[in-house]
Amino acid sequence: MKHRWALLLVIVLAGLWGVGTASAQDGDELIVNGDFAGGGAGWTFSIASTCGNCWIDVVGDDSGPERNMLMWERTGSGASGSALSAQQRVDADVSQYGSLWLALELRVIQHSLPNSSWWSDSNNGNGEYPVQVTLSFTDMAGQPFTWSSGFLANHDGSTALRNYTLVPLGQWTEQAVDLFLPAAWTDPRGNALPRAARLVDVIVGGSGWDFSGAIASIGIVGTPSQMGGGTTGEGEGTGSGGQTTGSSGLIIEEYPLVSAAEDQPTHFEFRDRVTQAILDVRRAWREPDLMAQVADINEIIGQWGYALRPFDETSPGGPSYRLLHLGDVLLSDVTHVWPVAANSDRTDFRLLLESMNESLLVVTPDTIGQMDTASFVYIAPVYVGNDLYEMVADWSTSQFHVTRNGEIVYTVTPVSSFVEPPVKALWAWEWHWVLESEGQVIIDGTILNQQLGFDEIFGWRLIAGQPFFFFKRGGQIGLYYGGQIVEPYRYDEVVHYQCCEPSMFNVSGNETMVWFYALRDGVWNYVEAGVYE
Repeated sequence: MKHRWALLLVIVLAGLWGVGTASAQDGDELIVNGDFAGGGAGWTFSIASTCGNCWIDVVGDDSGPERNMLMWERTGSGASGSALSAQQRVDADVSQYGSLWLALELRVIQHSLPNSSWWSDSNNGNGEYPVQVTLSFTDMAGQPFTWSSGFLANHDGSTALRNYTLVPLGQWTEQAVDLFLPAAWTDPRGNALPRAARLVDVIVGGSGWDFSGAIASIGIVGTPSQMGGGTTGEGEGTGSGGQTTGSSGLIIEEYPLVSAAEDQPTHFEFRDRVTQAILDVRRAWREPDLMAQVADINEIIGQWGYALRPFDETSPGGPSYRLLHLGDVLLSDVTHVWPVAANSDRTDFRLLLESMNESLLVVTPDTIGQMDTASFVYIAPVYVGNDLYEMVADWSTSQFHVTRNGEIVYTVTPVSSFVEPPVKALWAWEWHWVLESEGQVIIDGTILNQQLGFDEIFGWRLIAGQPFFFFKRGGQIGLYYGGQIVEPYRYDEVVHYQCCEPSMFNVSGNETMVWFYALRDGVWNYVEAGVYE
């Protein structure tokens, strides 16, 4: 059923879960009787045969007479492991969701096992925790897999699994996570999980030695994909070359160009090494016609009578579009169109335009005005839901702020002097804001590098609605798409963040593909990677 749910704002705790409050958003609630108001309806209780002195049931919550909770307990274990749980069959299609939010209110009452258990380390288990949530899925090929996370009050650090969060003993704690975030969508050992097709079962309960815990509410809300994003621009971006297609559907095509000892991508003439035959292979996706490039923008701004119309013929450096309103020409010399930002209710938008005779312009439903360039860092604004996010520079302090509806929510402070601002791109992805800043990607204020264990992340963008980026680890650069590392591709260098003449070789892309110059084993390659329809 459709459900309007007050989501919990993700402020990362132990690298995964978050606590707090945030605005409501629409989505599909997949769990029935998640607050246990109907007692045990919809749930099946299970106690392992080895679990003596165990019970699990819906009881009255001691915090108020009108609230129920699911509670469980095990005593007298003799330091041997066992488990009990409540299970609900969901069997829901989740492949259409861009976010899958899991939220619960829980309490860890006590536990005698001070870690995730040696047995799980040795037997590929999910860990043993006094409060644990396990979700069973099937992937796009119908193969089963599970996602699992636990909660405990203390951990002695002697076991390897890290799919747990420390919470205060005996206190009610609200937790929430978007499972489809790359950092969350992993198995207990940190490996990326496959793309989910169906959510089959939800299992809550506890395991270990002596333990007791409770859940007052649990909900899983699927929200549809919300495309969109702003960057500093898309960039420039039959031959012979190797082609492979990964399990993610990303097609990689590599074209060896020249030995690094002979030439480097630092000067204009290097572009001639990429022949027209190579460029023709994906030209239709890399360089769509002018009308196709603004089709989605016109769909949005057309609600207010605006339209962008391309010239029949264009010349390099000349105007490409006219901006019309109710058929009348407002601007006849538009040279560049930035990504549009539109709110989820489709009641507002921001569109930046560059023209031959005007400084940077911003178009809104009611006005066309000049952009305040005093604090502008040439990154377009984005909407996340109905909240407007912008990248704002404070040149007096050399700081760069992400603002939400004018209020600062995140600040980047460079650690050294810079020629170009360290902030590179701001995106809206599903219900999250994403910032790329000089080798780091920050999602909702949390640094993705730390969560995934990458030394550097750059070139973040959406391809066919899924996150793509480059990562550096152990001195090698790889590709990451759709929640998994794209194997077996590794490079010694990928040109990025260059200025001046070498900047023409920086990573470039659009919503379908990326193209870049990469060094491997002493040879420079031109590479294209995309999802083509």
